[in-house]
Amino acid sequence: MVEQLLEEDELLLDTPFMRRIRLKAEEKGRTEGRTEGRIEGRIEGRIEGRIEGRTEGRIEGRTEGAVTALYQAICNILNARFSLTETERDDLQARLSRLTDAEVLHRLVLTAMQVSDMAAFQAALDTTGQAAPPDRNGG
Repeated sequence: MVEQLLEEDELLLDTPFMRRIRLKAEEKGRTEGRTEGRIEGRIEGRIEGRIEGRTEGRIEGRTEGAVTALYQAICNILNARFSLTETERDDLQARLSRLTDAEVLHRLVLTAMQVSDMAAFQAALDTTGQAAPPDRNGG
C-alpha cells in the first residue's frame, strides 16, 4: 500500500525526511567518488610518471653516450696524430670533460682531424669558451 502511494503521488518524494535521505545519499556518493577518483588519479599519475621518467632517462642516456663517444674520438684522433704525452692526454681529457654540447664536440672532432699540430687544436679548444685551460698558477 505504501509503495502504491509512493508510485502514484510524487509529492511524497519531496518530504523533509526524503530530502534528508536523498542529501545523505548524494553526499555519500560524492565522498565515495572523490575517494575513487583520488585512487585512480594516483595510479594514473604513477604510471605516467614512470613512463615519462623512463623516456627522459633514455634520451638523457643517449645524449650522454653520444657526448662520451665524441669525447673519446677526439682523444683518440689527437693521440694517433700527435703521439700525446701522458700529461698532454690528462690535460686534454680534463678540458674535454667540461664540454657537454654534442655540436661543439662534433666540430672539435673535425678540427682534430684537420689541425696541423696540437697547439692549433688547443687554440680551437680555447675558442669554444666552455673548456678553459687549467689554471697553472694555483688560483
